[in-house]
This record gives sequence, C-alpha cells and structure tokens, in this order.
Amino acid sequence: MFPLTYAYYWLALQRRKKGIYDEKTLSLLAKACSISDNSRIHFAYAKLQRDIHGAVSTKMVSRLEGALKKHSAEKNQNQRIRRLLLGEIDNTESINQQVKSDDFDKVLYQQDAWRQELLELLEDKSLAVIGNGTSLINSGLGPEIDGHDIICRFNRFPANSYDLQRDVGTKTNIWITSPEVFTENYPIPDSVEWVVLSGGDVRYTLQDWSCASQHLEQNRKIITLPITSWSDLVKILRAPPSAGLLWLYYLCQHKHLSTTLHTYGFDRTITKGSRYHITSHTFKPSRRHSWSKEKELFRLLVSSNEIQEHPEKTLGAFSKGLAKNSRLLRHLGSHTLLFKPSDKHSKSVDQIIAWGKKPNTKVARAYSLKHGLPYLSLEDGFIHSMSQGRLGAASWSLVIDQSGIFYDANTTSDLEQLINTATLNTEQSNRAMSCIAKITTHHITKYNNASLVLPKKVKTYKTPVLVLDQVDGDMSIPYAMATKETFQVMLDAAISENPESDVLIKVHPDVINGKRSGCISIPNPLPNNLHLLTDNTNPLVLMKEVNKVYVVSSQAGFEALMLNKLVICFGAPFYAGWGLTSDRFDPSLSIVNRRSSRPSLDAIFHAAYIRYSRYLDPVNKQPCEIEVVLKHIVIQYKYAIKNTGLFLCIGFTPWKKRFIKTLLHNPDNTLHFIKSETDARKYPCDNKTKLFIWSNTHLNIAKSLAKKHQASIVKLEDGFLRSVNLGSNYSLPSSLVFDDQGIYFDPGQPSTLESILSSHVFDAVLMKRARTLKTQIVSLGVSKYNLGLQHSIVISKHSAEQVVILVPGQVADDVSIELGCIDITTNLELLTSVRKANPAAYIIYKPHPDVVSGNRAGSMPSEIALQHCDQIIENLSLPICLNMADEVHTLTSLVGFEALLRGIDVHCYGLPFYSNWGLTHDRHILDRRQRQLNIDELVAGTLLLYPRYYDWSTQSYINAETVVSQLHKQSKSLADKKQQSIYSQKLSGYLNLFRALFTTYTK
Repeated sequence: MFPLTYAYYWLALQRRKKGIYDEKTLSLLAKACSISDNSRIHFAYAKLQRDIHGAVSTKMVSRLEGALKKHSAEKNQNQRIRRLLLGEIDNTESINQQVKSDDFDKVLYQQDAWRQELLELLEDKSLAVIGNGTSLINSGLGPEIDGHDIICRFNRFPANSYDLQRDVGTKTNIWITSPEVFTENYPIPDSVEWVVLSGGDVRYTLQDWSCASQHLEQNRKIITLPITSWSDLVKILRAPPSAGLLWLYYLCQHKHLSTTLHTYGFDRTITKGSRYHITSHTFKPSRRHSWSKEKELFRLLVSSNEIQEHPEKTLGAFSKGLAKNSRLLRHLGSHTLLFKPSDKHSKSVDQIIAWGKKPNTKVARAYSLKHGLPYLSLEDGFIHSMSQGRLGAASWSLVIDQSGIFYDANTTSDLEQLINTATLNTEQSNRAMSCIAKITTHHITKYNNASLVLPKKVKTYKTPVLVLDQVDGDMSIPYAMATKETFQVMLDAAISENPESDVLIKVHPDVINGKRSGCISIPNPLPNNLHLLTDNTNPLVLMKEVNKVYVVSSQAGFEALMLNKLVICFGAPFYAGWGLTSDRFDPSLSIVNRRSSRPSLDAIFHAAYIRYSRYLDPVNKQPCEIEVVLKHIVIQYKYAIKNTGLFLCIGFTPWKKRFIKTLLHNPDNTLHFIKSETDARKYPCDNKTKLFIWSNTHLNIAKSLAKKHQASIVKLEDGFLRSVNLGSNYSLPSSLVFDDQGIYFDPGQPSTLESILSSHVFDAVLMKRARTLKTQIVSLGVSKYNLGLQHSIVISKHSAEQVVILVPGQVADDVSIELGCIDITTNLELLTSVRKANPAAYIIYKPHPDVVSGNRAGSMPSEIALQHCDQIIENLSLPICLNMADEVHTLTSLVGFEALLRGIDVHCYGLPFYSNWGLTHDRHILDRRQRQLNIDELVAGTLLLYPRYYDWSTQSYINAETVVSQLHKQSKSLADKKQQSIYSQKLSGYLNLFRALFTTYTK
C-alpha cells in the first residue's frame, strides 16, 4: 500500500470510528481507491457509499470486479462479500450461486415475506420498545411494560435478571440485535419469536451465520432492515444510527400501521461518568453515534405523535438536601436532577421540586414561574419509617403536590381535591378498610420506633382524654390557621369540657428525644387531673385507651379517627372540615367552603394514603404500594413484641455480641451479656427473664439460672439460608433460629421446629408461598453458604445408568453429629457404609466448606477417601453438585434438606431435623415424629415459620423470599476466581471481623 494511499485510507477510517459518515469521508476513500487497487480499500469505499446512498453504483461494481481479479487468493471470500453488498439490487438467483450457507439462504430468501409478516403482526397492536437506559432502574414500570401486546428489546437487554423484573418486565417478543451480539449466542427468553439484525452492514459483516441455526430450529424468524432505512438516517445524522433509533425509524416509515408505539428506557441525557447501560456499569456509549442529533430526531418523533414516550424526567432543585437525596429520584421516577439550573438550562428541565413551605422554596418557585415549569411541593408521607428523619431515618413515603401541600389550609391542595371528588368503588373501599384494619391492629403510625407497651399508670386514669402537643416551629401549625397560643386554648378547653376525666398531655417524639421543644406550656405544679406523658409510647397504643383526642394539626388526629375516637380540631389539618371531626376553627374561613363534600373515613384514607402518597419498598428501595410498607412494619413489630423483657445473653463471643445486640434491639427490653451465674446476680431475674445461649454452649449455666428463677432458655443458631461465605469467616447471618424448646439438630428432645412440623395447620396460602419459595431457591441456586464455582464439570460415569451418589462431609466436632448420630459418626464411616451398600454407584464426596477452608476439624486425606468414592469435589457450589446427583447419603447434613427441595432421594444415617417425616430413607426411627409431611409442608415449617431473617443494610427483619433474592444477587457478584480461592475467603473473613469491630450495628 502506497504511503499516500495509506494516509487517505487511515484518515477515512479515523472519521468512520468517530461516526462521521459524510461525503468528505467518502472522498478520502475515493482518493485511496484511485491510487490503489487494494480490494480492502475498495470494499470499504463500497460499503460507505452504500451506507450513505443506499446502493452500490455500477461504477463501483466494475471497481470491485477489477480488485477481485488481482486478488485471486481472496476471491471466494470477497466474491461472497460483493454479492452481499449488492444484495439490495442483485437478484436472489445470482446470490444463491455464491453463498454456501443453508441458514443464510433461508434467511435471505424469506426477507420480503418475513418483513411483511412482521408488519402485519404489528397491525392494531400496542407495541412497547424498551431501551437499555438506566432510567428504568427502580422505576417499577415492569407490570406496565408487560401489559403491552408486543415487547421489543435490544442487544444485551436484562433477559434473565430476577432483580430487574419489577422495572423492565419479563415479556419479550422481538429482539433487535447487532451482528456482534447475535454471534455471541446471547441468552434470550423462549418467548422471543422474531430476531431483527440491526445495522446497514449486516450482510457485509456477518460472515458466520451458524448461530442462526438455533433460532431457526426454535421457529424464530430472522429479518434484516432495508438499507434504505439505514442510509436515510445516515444522511440525517451524518453518523451510523443506534439500533434503537433505526428500529423506531423503520416502524415510523410504515405509517399505514395503526400500531401504537410506546418507548421506555430511551434516556434523554448521557452524562459523562454516569452509568449508561441498565445491565452493566462497564458498558459505555459508542462514540460512533451522534447522540445529540439522535436526541433531536427522537424528540421530533415524539412531538409529531409518531411515538408515545415514557421518559425519565429531569428535575431542577435549589436545595442541597434535595439534590443529594437519591430516594427522591426513585419516588419521582427520575435519574437526572440539576442543582440550581441556570436560565440557559431551563429547556432541559421538566419540573422544579422544593420541600413543602420552607423559606428556601421561594427561589425554586420564582424559577418555575419565570420559565413556565411545573412546580412540585414535596413532603414526607403519612408513614415515615421505623424512626424519625431527625434521627437519620429515610422516609419510605413521599407526597407530591402540584396545587399546594396537604398541611396548608390557606389554599387548595391535590389532596383536598382528591378528597372532594372521592367516589370509591367496592374494590377501592375494601382496600382502604383493609389497610385501616392493619394499621389499627398493629399500631402503625408515622414514626414506628415508640414502645408498644402501654404505661401501667394509664390504666389507672378515669375516662381519660388526650391532648396532643406538637413541636414548636412545626410548619403545619400556622398553615393550619393556628398559633402556639392555640395549644393553650385547646388545653383549657379539654380541662373545662371534661371535669370528670383525667386529661393526658402527649409530648411529641421529637421533644422526647431532645431534638425540639413543645408548644404547650406545662403548668407547675400540675393540677390533679392533668398528667404529662413523657414515655415514648406508640400513639395508637395510647389512643385506644382514651375517649377523646384534642389536636391542632397533628397527624395522630387522623389515626384517632381510624380508631373511631372523637377528635376535636383546633386547627385545620387535612382531615378536618369534612364532617368527621368536631372543628373549633373560625367557620368564616375559606376552607369551610372549599371542603364541601362529606366523604367517609375510608374515602379520606384512600385519597391520602393510597392516591396522594408514594412509597418505596423499605428493603430494595423500589417503588411499591402501601401494602408492602405495612407488611414490612408488621414484621418489625412481630419481632419487637418477642424482643420484650429482661434478656441475659450467656457466654457470647465478642464477634457474636456485635450482631446479637442489633437482632434483639427493642426499646421494651433490657439486654445484658454475662459470663457466669455470678454476673446474673446483678440483674432482677424472674420468670419473665429470657436466657440466651448460642447452640448448646454454656447450657449448664443457663439450666441452673432457669431452675433458680423459673426463667426460659432460648437457644440461638444459624438459619438455613445464612450468607455468602462461612460463619467461621465472620460473615453476618441473614437468618437465625430462636428456639425456646430445644434446638433443631438435637433429636434427644423436641424443638420448636419439630413442634411446628408435628402440629401446625398448614393453610393454602402458606402452602402456595412454600411452593414459590422452593422454586425460587432451586432456580436461583441458593444454598446455606453460597460458595463455590458455578460451572458444571464432567464426571466419568461407567454408563448413563450408573447411579450418582453425593456424600456431603461434615465438621468432625459438629454438635449435630454428637447429638444426632447413633452408630455411624464420622465421614469415613459414612463413606465406607455408602460404598458397601452401593458397590456399583458413582460416589462423589464433598467435604464441608468449613473443613476445606481450614477453619474447622474433619479433614480426610484424599487417598483414604478415594478408596471409598470415585471423585472428591471441594470448590464446586452445592447446587451444581446436587444437579449431578441421583441420591444424597448423609449423617445429619443440611445438604439432605436441600436435596429434598430438588426432588432427590435422601438417605439419612443419623437423625437430622428433616428425617422421619416420610420424605427420607431413614436408618433410625424417631418415634415422636409420627406425622407424614409433603415437601411443601417441610419447607413451610423449616424456612417460613421457624427462622428469623434479617437485612443488615437496612437493619430490619425481612422475609425468606427477600433473603433468597439477596443471597443470589450477592453470590452472583462474586467472581469465580475469588470464590475458588481459600485465601480470598480468609481475607474476606478478616475484613468481616474488622467491620464487626468498628461498625455499630445497633439501631
């Protein structure tokens, strides 16, 4: 290649890499062609000419043929490329003479027919085109997307992501892909019926059509897009179009279609350094595409009503607090927020947001008025969290108001309008009443960190009435048309109107924790019938004991209405003025005329808590419905009630102390760690005291104290879905069992688990949940420790019929072996017995991961083990091993239970918790276990009713299904190299220990 030729060619290639598809680039290639007859240059020129102009000229055909004659060594390949280049203008017969691939022939012959068939399929359909933008993350749009008739997705879309299903949906009918991804054999769901190869150069670049076979075998149809669509966009963009825009443009060209096009995940902005692709942080936007021009064309298609966009919104804020609050973006369905946008950025902003009626909102409101932008007032919703924002807790709910804000009675608000026009159907009314029942039954309020124990003195009061104080400076007070003096008027009225009653003043939680001061001036000394409640008691627990509730603007007044209490309002909160409260504000106020309807309690609740409020799942931070939040709080309260009283934890190691404090944390208990009976004398033990021990350690001390004080013993142990890594490597447990009867691995006495399995009535709802959980565990490959490589291995069976037996090893000094084994008590004895009973089987021995790591005893020399087994597997994940096994033979290992989940025959040589229920082959009989269970009942008792599950990132109790999802996600993020290295696991253990020593987990 001559230097000048190379220079022209190199410059042209550089421009192409940058996405500059124009006449100048074409002219550089033309100059190179005029100097050299190099076939590669001629092909590059021909390809770009086709990209820009849509066809190859006759003159170029002559040049190609001339180049081919001089490069006979490349003749066959180049002749095929030439034919593909000319495919849009050549006849199919001449193409067929040159192309050897049957798959290519089939696809090429069917193009016109298949394209027409696809267009006919789309007729009168609702079509969703899903981009891979990050705006879909935490959007909760999955159900809406799946509601469309036909779903189109691109390239490496999240095909099998369990964690993204809520955001992106699960359905896919059409897959649009580049040739590069097409040849990767990218895993796509079975629902895909059409594959669209995107790009103008598909027939040129895609030389290997072998990957088409699998799609054709599944009756998928493969089409390419006409070169005219590609070249039209190249002329407009002066660059190659992205797959998304090319597909949309192709569909819009067929205007005769009555198809409705909906787009999701086509992010408007690509910010440098920010995440670009939904499935990976590593994917970067291609420099070949002209993103700015694509954005302009996309906007044009939207404005001309060619497509309906479901975009992310770009928000503008003038508060640092809002700008830094990532939860707000999730609530608002946006990933883009501009802090203090300038005037020149106003066209990039969709909405201005500000917090309530704070003074700093004036700038934001002025900006929105100046540029004609929607203005949204934000506030915490009516169910905040398990704590207060001033204590660092993030709110799970948010209200968004375009008219005003719910606590400002001076003007209307979205909530007021919703209540005024509320007409509930039966389903909506039932939903509201169901939520109200759950709230009142479980005492769910705005801040759920108060004690659920009623102060004993309240029971002694005579027909008590309650006066609710608020914090001084609460913005809801003046906007409820009240002042600080109103509180004194309210207190005087409560005293004078109830001369025969005790009047109770409830102090606000922020006053109790020392963050704020109250509005009511407390008389000193207090009159005999006036009582100050400084206990941090849950307001619903308290209000259930009173006859009347006096309020100014407190939300607790509405909670009192839900309890069917008489509520007297001295201000104008959102629930006043509708006929449900006794109102003491000025009747001449405009609010009286505005609030003209007379809705029911459930109608106001539905408007305020369901329609007006937005919620985030407390665990995964994704948008959700109110029921998810209520369910989460019920779980927290369930264990809060159990965590009540004097707790003495005996002999816990420093490592376990760190997380036990958190798991047992509750304002209604007193927790102490002791080492001996002498230490216990410091505390007032009685029959309500609970003595906690780990497993069977320090059992003698616990028994002595229990006998002396009639206290109860609770044994703690790791649950069955524990963590990613070993407990001996100091990984925090995602599940624990609390057993006040025995412990599951000790068959010598009944345990709480055995009692559940023996007598619990498993209803249909629980059975359905158990089946779903079992399927989830098996499909995601989750186990107790979630260690080991995830790839399959080949085993050298003598024949396909040879039975494969998996024998899991156990830790030599495991207490479950000591208590649960009778005649066979070691791994070697087990292996010997299995081989003796199954001489023809292929036996795989898998040592316990604690033994492999060197953390625990029980190592067996491989030369000894191989005398009784065919293969030893150490670093392969347990689910992969189980997938290879026909049977599992075990002493007492949990592996037997995990095998039952997968329908594998299990032979028990000891007495594990899952034996003797009719599901296993048992060497020994336990007479207490008379009930015959099915696998779903065993799963329900073992995984749903027995353990407690905990999420350390949110410091909250969660359900088993969420733990399975979390463990799968965590294990998936670990590289195989790290998982297979014992040293990596050790290092992880040291890091876990370091975190435990220097992290405060207690809430």
